Formats: sequence, structure tokens, C-alpha cells
Amino acid sequence: MPIFRQSKKSVMKYIKSYILIFPVLILCPRFVFSSGPASDLSSVIKKTWKNSPEIRAEENLVSVSRAEKLRRFIPNEPLLTYSNTDNNTAQSYGASVTMAFPGKSIAMTTLDIAQEKAQRAELKAKKYEIAGRVIQNFLDCSTTQMTLKLSKENLSDLESLAKTLSARYEAGSSTQSELMSVQLQISQQNMEIAQLEDHAVVFCDKLNQMVHESVSPSLSLPDDLDPEIIKSLGFETADEAQSKAALKVAQARYKTAIWNLAPDLTFGVSRNHYSYLPGSPNGQETTTNYVGAISFPIFGLFHERLDIKRAKNQAIIDERTAQIQNIEALSEKEQARKDLKINIERLHQIRNHDLPLALGLVESTLASYQSGKLGFAEVLLARKTLLEIRSQDIQLRGMIINSRFKSLSQEGFETQLRKI
Repeated sequence: MPIFRQSKKSVMKYIKSYILIFPVLILCPRFVFSSGPASDLSSVIKKTWKNSPEIRAEENLVSVSRAEKLRRFIPNEPLLTYSNTDNNTAQSYGASVTMAFPGKSIAMTTLDIAQEKAQRAELKAKKYEIAGRVIQNFLDCSTTQMTLKLSKENLSDLESLAKTLSARYEAGSSTQSELMSVQLQISQQNMEIAQLEDHAVVFCDKLNQMVHESVSPSLSLPDDLDPEIIKSLGFETADEAQSKAALKVAQARYKTAIWNLAPDLTFGVSRNHYSYLPGSPNGQETTTNYVGAISFPIFGLFHERLDIKRAKNQAIIDERTAQIQNIEALSEKEQARKDLKINIERLHQIRNHDLPLALGLVESTLASYQSGKLGFAEVLLARKTLLEIRSQDIQLRGMIINSRFKSLSQEGFETQLRKI
């Protein structure tokens, strides 16, 4: 019995705790389940999309354009009328509505659908534009951080080498010029590190402002762009999506231009009350009038014809402009795809061939210098070659991400790049 009471008390304790925590979970889920600052490119892009007021506005415009298709079938605002004749001897009140000819509304939905797709293309283009800005700022920040890290590693190696040379100089195995050359490189490396630190602060602050959230101070530079980002963008660049949508809108405007001559329909009803029965047309106290009217485009041959001609010719110009934009977008996309392939092959060559050779060159040159077969200049040259190859690796990763983004290609995702 005491055990049962104790378990009952524990259950009640958990229930009370949950009741206290539940409002916090509902009202502040973002605070409770915060994932912390983003450090990888994919997370930074997704967070920027989520926090962007521009994307939310474009999504609202897509909803508006979707509602535009239904508005054509809704009549205009009703016209309410009231009249009083001969000191209240006759009163009349009624209502009338005007609507487009049904065939016109159905035909113009072609244009509405094209405009809705164009608005969706604008949403994709905005996501592409924002992703491009984020990628550029992310690469500026992350490549600067990695170059700074590489420079600090090189500085540490130079300081170790300077200590070795100093000991060799005191023992008479090294010259003063060799020691001075290392000290000069250390001084230059310190200046470069100070400059890189300043650039890293500027680039990373700019990235934080763009994301509207704090980003991890240590970013990881990927070898390639995340396939999920490519999928979210729809495999079309901003220029490509916009040009295709503009082409469809221009074609729809050309096809529907003639429907501007279609008539409008008016329907109305009025109720008449006669206080003086002799004034009633049928001797009744109340009568009802029904009105049906249709606008006939008599003057359409004079002024509407000019508007139709202007609309058709403008549609032809817009169609051709959109075709040229699409050709240019596809050309840029194809060039970016070729650059992507070249950059991936070059990165493979660096990691599988050039980097191992450079590491071996540094080791063999240093051994030859210690044995007296080579001078110290060859050691410095080998170290400089290794540093340049490591820097090329960082730059190539940024070029691969940019080329992948500009081409939106999925080629090469199955290739696993060996980490350094």
C-alpha cells in the first residue's frame, strides 16, 4: 500500500510538471527547440529563406494571383438605386449588377494561369537570388577563415623552422642569410594574418546581418552544394524561370487580346410603390421591373481595334525578348556546368596527385638540405608550393559551389571527394 501511494505521488508530480511546461512549449517552441547557430552552408541558406520578408511577400503574391482566376467570374459591385416622384406619390428602389460576357471570363483564364505561373517563377527567382547572395557571403567568410587557419599553421611551421635554423646557425651549420629569410617570411605571414582577421570579421558580420540570426563563428566549407538546395530551387536558374514564364504570359496576351471586344452584361430589378393608384401602370400599389442589357461594341472598330493591335504587337516583342533571355540563361547554365566539371576534376587532381607530391617534395627537400645536398632556398620554395596547393584547394571548393549554383546541375554528386 505505501508503494502504491508513493507511485501515485510520483505520477501526480510528473503531471504537475508537464502542466507547467506545456504553455512554454506552445508559446515559445522556437526558444525551447532552438538548434543553435548554423555552421554549414545548407543550414544558413534555409534559415535565410525562413527569415526573409521578401520570400514571405512573394508567397503572398502567389496566393493573390491564384485568387485572381476566380475574380473574373464574380460580378462588379452592385448598383443600388432609389427615386422619389411627386412628393412621395411614387417611390422606386432597386439594384443592378454588371458582369463580363461568360465566354470572355473563360478565355481570359488562360492569361490568369500564365500570370500565376509567372508569379510562382518570381518566387523561385527570389529564392535563387537570396541563395546566391548567401552563398557569396558564406564563401567570403568561410574561405577567409580557412585561409586564416592555413596561414596560422604555416606561421607555426615557420617559427619551428626558425628555431631549428637558429640552433644550426649557432652550431655553424647554417648561414645568417638563411635565418634572416625565415624571419622575413614570419614577419610577412604575421601581416597577412592580421589582414585576414580583419576581412573575416567584416565578411562574417555581413553574413549575420543577411541571415537575420547569429551564425556560428566557425563555418565549415563544404566540397559541394547540398542536393536538397538544388531540389528546392527547382533545377532552374532565376533568369531561366523568369524568361519561360514571361514567354507564356506574352503568348497568352496575344491569344486573348481579341476578347477585349467582348460585351458586358447588366442585370437589374427594381420595386415600385405607388401611393396614388391612378399613377400605377396596372392599377396595383406595387410593381416590379426587370432589366437585362448587353453592351455592343459599335465603336470597337475605331478605338478598341487600336488597343488590340497595340497589345498583340507588344506581346510579339515581349515573346521575342523572353526567347532571347531564355537562350542566354541556358548558355550561361551550360557554361557553368562545364566549369563545374573542370573544377571537380582539378580538385581531384590536387587531392590525389598534386598534394601528395607537394608533401613528399617538402620532406625530401628538407632531408636533402639537412644532408647538404640542397640549399635552403629550395626548402622555402617547396613549402611555398605546398601552401599554394592548399590555397587552391580552398578556392576550388568555392568555385565548385558557385558553378553548381549557377548550373543547378546534379552531375557529379555521386563522386566522393577525398578530404585533406
